[in-house]
Amino acid sequence: AEASRLLSSAYSDATQRSMANVDEALLNYELIEMLIGAIARAEREGGEGALVARFADGAIPTRSDTSPGAVLVFLPGQMEITRLIRDCERSRHLREEDVGRLQFLPLYGALSADDQRRIFARAPSGARKVVVATNIAETSVTIDDVRYVIDTGRAKEMGYDSARGLSVLADAWISR
Repeated sequence: AEASRLLSSAYSDATQRSMANVDEALLNYELIEMLIGAIARAEREGGEGALVARFADGAIPTRSDTSPGAVLVFLPGQMEITRLIRDCERSRHLREEDVGRLQFLPLYGALSADDQRRIFARAPSGARKVVVATNIAETSVTIDDVRYVIDTGRAKEMGYDSARGLSVLADAWISR
């Protein structure tokens, strides 16, 4: 109710109707694909600083590393990570001729230590690394070449299903 009230004063009627149609229980995988594609296209067309905020004097922050910055995507769980990577690898929004080569790497607790270590290596020459992770990477891991973060705001949390008398791992909104 509070969110609806805030929306009513800040957005047009058309925007409010669109927002009312959003099913917050669903992850929009295609939107994530489109965001990854927009990041890659913007840097291909406008250079490495195309989406990076400028300093007050207008200068662009520079990095000593010339590889494309990695993208870190936060999703709630292993199933969602697997689906996004599969969808991205087949996506019409992420064709190599449009966005360059992308290297997708999963990160979740059940991965082997060797597979988890792969996220720290630089992407092959000419490729952009896209790490798709649970919120484990948010608090306990630093991936030093990440330039962009896409956070769905969802995570798995332990809860209790009183009807079945069981503990459950449920998808929930992250609050901060």
